[in-house]
Amino acid sequence: GSGKSNTLAKMYTELFKLDLNDNFKTKSKFVFIDFGGEYSKESVLHQDKKTYVLSTEIELKDIKAENKLPLSENSFIDIELLSILANATEKTQKPFLNRAINLYKKIAKGDDPVSYFKNNLKLIALRILKLKNKDLAFLCIDRYRQILKIESDDTSFVIPEWHNTHSYFKCGGDSEYDQITDDQYKAQSIYTKADDYSFADNVIEKFLDFARMQLLYDLLDNRAQNDHIYPAINKLESIKRSIQKVFNTEIENNTDLFDGKNAVVIDLKAANRDIKKSLPLVVLKKLYENQKSSYKTDSSFHIIIDEAHNILSETSVRESETWKDYRLETFEEIIKEGRKFGVFLTIASQRPSDISPTIISQLHNYFIHRLMNE
Repeated sequence: GSGKSNTLAKMYTELFKLDLNDNFKTKSKFVFIDFGGEYSKESVLHQDKKTYVLSTEIELKDIKAENKLPLSENSFIDIELLSILANATEKTQKPFLNRAINLYKKIAKGDDPVSYFKNNLKLIALRILKLKNKDLAFLCIDRYRQILKIESDDTSFVIPEWHNTHSYFKCGGDSEYDQITDDQYKAQSIYTKADDYSFADNVIEKFLDFARMQLLYDLLDNRAQNDHIYPAINKLESIKRSIQKVFNTEIENNTDLFDGKNAVVIDLKAANRDIKKSLPLVVLKKLYENQKSSYKTDSSFHIIIDEAHNILSETSVRESETWKDYRLETFEEIIKEGRKFGVFLTIASQRPSDISPTIISQLHNYFIHRLMNE
């Protein structure tokens, strides 16, 4: 209540009121990360700004496309973006996601991607039915069901019986103790149900199917353990509805986030905690990389974060150490290296002591309001 947000908004509103030349409008870009919903109001900053009011609270069907961040399918299938959204560990889960992306791109390049995917499923089904390890076989069947969206109580999906003594799926019938023959494999519902598969109409659901397929390949090839990989898939699964609510991936090519303006406000007031944590990192990392690759000495890119402790805090009990380190390293790189590429950061926080000392040490100017705490 000491006036931080008011000071910050006033500074930039006055800046935009100045009668600056056209270079300012074309060569200086501003992104406001707004956790309190204060900068999206018409009277703040200036009226000619692009505002995205992101919400995970309302129904997906009620959210307009213009209130979602534009991101094409190709741009969404990006290792850095998906790693951030999945809270992926650097040494195990990130390489897995990379393999899933490569599988996605390989199948997408085919003349008939859906048929290609179905044929892969059938080949996986045959490998599962030939397994000698019961636990692995039934784990793979569970993952396979998830791709086909088959519930565990669906009676049309019949699993052959397992022969505990000889460790294989048996065929039943007259020779009930024999292993399934090559001809009988293809009559099993785990094989025939692959023909019912179709791609989801949204990119996150579609990618999750490719990730599960890659996990099946990894399990069958003994390349990865389910317990190490599955949390990343589970995380994407748990936030897929939120992702659909904040990203518009139903576009051919990326439209400019700025939409021809030089100021963008990303209003996260109605977003849930997962999106508040991950989305600023996704957006700012991408914009920073773009600025680095296209930098001209007379251009500048400005990041303004109000309530900065939300994403720059060094103490957090809700995330793993690995994920926290990745988050902080990204912002620390932006503030340490950004000046070379015309990238500048303005932050406001009610608890500066929570923010990474590396970030605080790089700040040049301070506006200090009434402080009670050391």
